[in-house]
Amino acid sequence: HIGYIYFHQARKDSAEWAYRQSLERDSANAEAWYNLAYLMTEPDRRRESIGYLRRALTLKPDKMEAQYILAMRLLDDPKHTKKESQEALALLRSYVEAGAADRIKMQRIEEKLAKAGLRL
Repeated sequence: HIGYIYFHQARKDSAEWAYRQSLERDSANAEAWYNLAYLMTEPDRRRESIGYLRRALTLKPDKMEAQYILAMRLLDDPKHTKKESQEALALLRSYVEAGAADRIKMQRIEEKLAKAGLRL
């Protein structure tokens, strides 16, 4: 996908445009929703990213990396609700139980959960 190429050329605006174009053609493209959300690392776009990750998971619930990133972004949001904390915890449990977490990600998960006062 051209958005992927733009992203790896550090052309985030062009990558975002390409993913949005893809979604105009096919709004059920889970990968495009995921990739669009993945681009949005700025704190002021976190809620937008969360919405896109939820959409990707609605379309493709078994997308493990979307589960991980959504959970981490929910916990990173200083305005996350108790319900969102529980959503993040459920997503991370699913991710870990599926065997998707390597040692480094397990450490990140444990640190993030501890900071939020949660445990797997």
